[in-house]
Amino acid sequence: LTSISANAFENCAALSNVTFAADTAAGLNIFNGAFSNCTSLTALELPARLNSSMYSFVQGCTALKSLTVAEGSTSSAAVDNVLYNISGDSATLLAYAHGKENTEFTIPDEVAGKAVKSIAMHAFRENGTLEKIIVPASVTDVKGYAFYNMSAIREIDFLTETVPTLSSYVCAEMAAGSKMFAVMNAARYKTHTISVM
Repeated sequence: LTSISANAFENCAALSNVTFAADTAAGLNIFNGAFSNCTSLTALELPARLNSSMYSFVQGCTALKSLTVAEGSTSSAAVDNVLYNISGDSATLLAYAHGKENTEFTIPDEVAGKAVKSIAMHAFRENGTLEKIIVPASVTDVKGYAFYNMSAIREIDFLTETVPTLSSYVCAEMAAGSKMFAVMNAARYKTHTISVM
């Protein structure tokens, strides 16, 4: 198996376990939506031979608490059940396990020795638990729908004086009163209120 196509197992509500065969020489690509809305899936370990995985491939997996990558991968890394794509000198936050019960999450500024520079499309979409996210200064780009329809979110802090490039609908459909802050230093905040659409 070298690829799992887009939406291959979408809406398979009874799917509770996925096991990848022992690593072979063949790489593996997982495309967007491959396991989306598999609401019984609680854990997913991706193989070290993973070449790439696309945004939203575990979107809507509300029971997913464990999201890991087998040791030896050079293209992906998982830290605290959050998946990152590794490419060149940078990392992209790709997917947050939506079954995690944390109410706050701080994105690391570095993963596997690479600066976290981007947040992928749909990375936190429709998460119903997180109330606060802290984004490091290393992040310069936030893709579309990254924080879309997060029903519990109240605050997103960017630890930089300049808010990163925000694509379409990054913060749409969020609770009224939610706020985005550009944190200039420990004592002073420049406040931006998120537009609720």
